[in-house]
Amino acid sequence: MQGVDRISRIIEVTLNFSHQSPPIMKMTNINSLIQPSLDLVASVLKRKDIKVELELEEALPEIEVDNKQIQQVLINLLTNAADSIDGKGKIIIKTNTIRATQPNEMDFVSLSITDTGSGIPPDDLPKIFNPFFTRKANGTGLGLPITQRIVYQHQGNIDVQSVVGQGTQFNIKIPILKKS
Repeated sequence: MQGVDRISRIIEVTLNFSHQSPPIMKMTNINSLIQPSLDLVASVLKRKDIKVELELEEALPEIEVDNKQIQQVLINLLTNAADSIDGKGKIIIKTNTIRATQPNEMDFVSLSITDTGSGIPPDDLPKIFNPFFTRKANGTGLGLPITQRIVYQHQGNIDVQSVVGQGTQFNIKIPILKKS
């Protein structure tokens, strides 16, 4: 029966992945989306005794985002971070502004999620955003591809650094669009 449940879950996530609605954009301070996202994964964090540290820039500019989609990104990354931690561990969520250094560059809001988990093997790093790639027994392999697609829909980018045995850091940058 467990196999049937897993197949059903994969089909459901696949349908959501292929039919995601276009973003409904509004000006938002992404700091305001972090606590509601943490609340949704709080039971897992508490059960695994994972501490969360917030390093949020107080004067973070608003950016144009789809709140639900950015919350989905946060939930996906927080869930992955929690899954990678055995026993006590820590997740650090940091936001800040990256100012352009050249006139033709854009300013960005940066969001990073760092964990003290098991890390991602170097051979797996190039594959983690590929649909259906997973090392989790019950994973669908669609969380990170969905996350990447949402970030790209927001004209942003996402990258990852990881060291096996030390942890992983996902970095997201979303542009601060200038009003014309």
